[in-house]
Amino acid sequence: MRLLVLSIALTSSFVTAWGQSPAAAHQYRDLSRQIFCCLGTDPNTSPFPPAQKVERAVAQMRELMDQTIMQDVTREEASSSSIARAMAQLQGDELNQYWEQPPFADLSNLNGTRTLVTAFAILSGGVAIPNVYPYIQFYSRATGAWEMHAGIGGDFWGTAFSISPIKSPVPSELWYLVWGKTVGDTGARLRLRLYGFDGFSVRTISRRDDLEGGTVKLSGDRVILEYNEPAPYGGPGSDKLITEILRPTANGLEQ
Repeated sequence: MRLLVLSIALTSSFVTAWGQSPAAAHQYRDLSRQIFCCLGTDPNTSPFPPAQKVERAVAQMRELMDQTIMQDVTREEASSSSIARAMAQLQGDELNQYWEQPPFADLSNLNGTRTLVTAFAILSGGVAIPNVYPYIQFYSRATGAWEMHAGIGGDFWGTAFSISPIKSPVPSELWYLVWGKTVGDTGARLRLRLYGFDGFSVRTISRRDDLEGGTVKLSGDRVILEYNEPAPYGGPGSDKLITEILRPTANGLEQ
């Protein structure tokens, strides 16, 4: 797996233009090396760290990421790309060969209120089937200052997940589609969620689970969902490929 990150060399001692310091990046990567065996350790000889150490490291890494996000979003010139770049810079490029998705940031506007949605993952454990801690976080300036109003991700624990904004038919909400597959799942079963964010809270609008061999493609306002429908156990025939072309409606994703 590959993590497509934007790598920025950290050779100076000042805070970068994206609001993240070399010291924070060094600390983040040092913590990552302690809990993810592919970074600076031999997976054949290095035992996995104790669970409590992993929990502490993950909490510290999330705090560093949250600080980086807040430092960047409060700049007047902040943008979706600058925030995602700062997040990727904090993570560094050592995970390039292991992960697929770069950190995500969407800085938007909901009826005059600035909003931000971010997503990233922290990895621990072994290379073949790492533990994946997903974080999908929702912020707004609805109260006048930037605040994180909701943090979700439990539905995607252990998955290689993707996120994308999609057109919302509900004027009071921004919609985000999230989908992913559990790392190491031989059935490549897909789970999918559609979340709505009103600037204060998040609701789950649509959900699908256990879609064998599932894939998601976005085309304009369409979501193209494909998966295999297993043949009856012990019966004749083979798996059937199902294609659903879905569009966002007030009721969620519908054909």
